[in-house]
Amino acid sequence: MDALTLFLILPLFAAILPFLLWLIELIVPYPFIIEEIVKGFLAYRLKGISKTSSRLLLGAGIGLVFSFSETVLYIFNIVAINTLQQFAVRFAATGLLHVTTMLLMTLGTRKSKQFFFVMVLLAMVLHFIYNSVVGPK
Repeated sequence: MDALTLFLILPLFAAILPFLLWLIELIVPYPFIIEEIVKGFLAYRLKGISKTSSRLLLGAGIGLVFSFSETVLYIFNIVAINTLQQFAVRFAATGLLHVTTMLLMTLGTRKSKQFFFVMVLLAMVLHFIYNSVVGPK
């Protein structure tokens, strides 16, 4: 797949994925594992982009799009998001999480498959910590 196709298709997948993963997470309630594995597949697809800065920019963009779509899901839950301010805070927090984890995994594609795997595991740990500290109780 060429770079232009990746720039067009992967953000679209990132926008749709939270809605699909939500259904899976109803059955398997481990979002820190499920979301990071799926985002890891997206990050691994970025390996085809030769320019590092372009790869990192797209990785960060994918994380941001994923975060926005996930936050939109929370709008439907009036208990979780009561005000526009809470929406903005949640979007900023999850945006930071998902951009950071995507950048870690994207950086992982520059080295070996083992290093990439370690970055995916690190992303899962960060996501678990985020959910434990900031996530819904």
